[in-house]
Amino acid sequence: MNDLAFPGPRTEQGIAPPPIEVEIKLTGSAEAIAGAIRSPAIASRARNRGVFRRLEATYFDAPDHRLRRAGLTYRIRRSGGRLTATVKQELDIPEALAGRAEWEASVESAAPDPALLPQDAADAVRKALAGAPLFASVATRIRRHAIRLDVDGALLELAHDEGLIAAEGRSTTLHEIELELLAGGAEHLIGLARDLVETHGLCVGHMSKAERGFLLLGSGVPIVKAERPALDPAMKLDDAIATVLGAAARHVAGNLKAAEAGLQVEVIHQTRVSLRRLRSICGLMRRIAPAPVFRRLADEGKALAGALGRARDIDVFLAESLATAEPNDAARIDFAGLKAVAEAERRTAYEGARAALDGPSASRLHLALLDTLVRRSWREDLPPVEGARLNEAAAGAAADLLDRLAKQVRRRGRRLKTLPAPERHELRITVKKLNYAVDLLANLFEGSGKLRRYQNALAGLQQALGRANDSAVLPQLLDSLTTGAAPDLVRAAAYLEGWRARDDHDTEQDIRKAWRRFRSVEPFW
Repeated sequence: MNDLAFPGPRTEQGIAPPPIEVEIKLTGSAEAIAGAIRSPAIASRARNRGVFRRLEATYFDAPDHRLRRAGLTYRIRRSGGRLTATVKQELDIPEALAGRAEWEASVESAAPDPALLPQDAADAVRKALAGAPLFASVATRIRRHAIRLDVDGALLELAHDEGLIAAEGRSTTLHEIELELLAGGAEHLIGLARDLVETHGLCVGHMSKAERGFLLLGSGVPIVKAERPALDPAMKLDDAIATVLGAAARHVAGNLKAAEAGLQVEVIHQTRVSLRRLRSICGLMRRIAPAPVFRRLADEGKALAGALGRARDIDVFLAESLATAEPNDAARIDFAGLKAVAEAERRTAYEGARAALDGPSASRLHLALLDTLVRRSWREDLPPVEGARLNEAAAGAAADLLDRLAKQVRRRGRRLKTLPAPERHELRITVKKLNYAVDLLANLFEGSGKLRRYQNALAGLQQALGRANDSAVLPQLLDSLTTGAAPDLVRAAAYLEGWRARDDHDTEQDIRKAWRRFRSVEPFW
């Protein structure tokens, strides 16, 4: 999971502490944050009026930001007359909370010196630096109002931070709330965050202060691609569900962070992929454990992914359909006008995507995922028979699921040559579900040549069906771009549609070939 041991836990008499720093950030306008702090949800739980501190911090890294790439931050902070050196490391934890290991040491100087850090932290910093020098990269000046809260037996700290983040002459203001779990159950932390999101219009923030500072330096937040869950054949079904859903939650959260840093073509794509993958995973989980929570999560993921669909469709049109047509245009069609219209539509679509990702629905989905994982709430609404299955081995349920999906694909693929478009679309969706299931559950079965052959055949079928679907969607997109347009634009769209249609025959042959290959491979489960 990580190179470092967990730091020693903080303790509060009578309350079990968490082993790591676990927090949720909330962002919003200064007025919304002030209203949240004055709300009964906070005032009724506060131990006192809190304390105010002025915090000045410098974050250090190598010129190429190699500490950051290793998931480490190295900070020296001044609070009053005290200097504290802190190293934090991002952790891959099942609940997908913003969990970080944290090490601190009091120091005499504001100059960085890894030798003064706790041994594990010093070793990790030296290893990541590999001899590179440290430089001051980001500076923050923060006014913090910290309030301790008693929430149903848990101890939380609310820190209201406002101030400035600066790097190389650039700066940005900061207004945020950090809710940190000091002791007790994480469900209380999540519950309070949900309350503040719903009643005060706050949103979950995914970027740390250091990340926002590095963004000023032009160092963006990387996109996150799907991970294969770390399943074990000996796992119980309940643990396997938590592992699979946790991986999906990290996939979504990582790309929401990348989207917060800035929308680009690949960010839109991977964020949408993570949301659609979540929806498919929830659908698969419902087949194993038919709990209502999976439908709710799937519906929320579907709605948010839908808000990104228009932006993604135009991205694909500009990068693939239009770009590949232009170099082969023997008819001298002028695509400039069509491209200009598409780019204007893309700007509008990106504005819509930005509004959706900054709105309450994204925060609700993130917090709902955390709550589901922390409480394992799929257990709550299951009938006794299905509930008892959660204690059975996951491999058996996984084999049953894969078998049902594979039979469904074969059934829907009958008479493939004459399959009408709606049924062809249903086949593509079922193939995609089976592909997700194979990728998610493969670790429950011993690796073999059978698994690789099955994956390759299934991936080839999905790709061929996907190309056919892209071709079918193109006319609808062109119609939306050229309705009421000048004749030159309509002519360019018609030419492009015809140019794309010329590949349909080859695509159809690829589908039939991929289908024969898929039918010939043996199941690996």
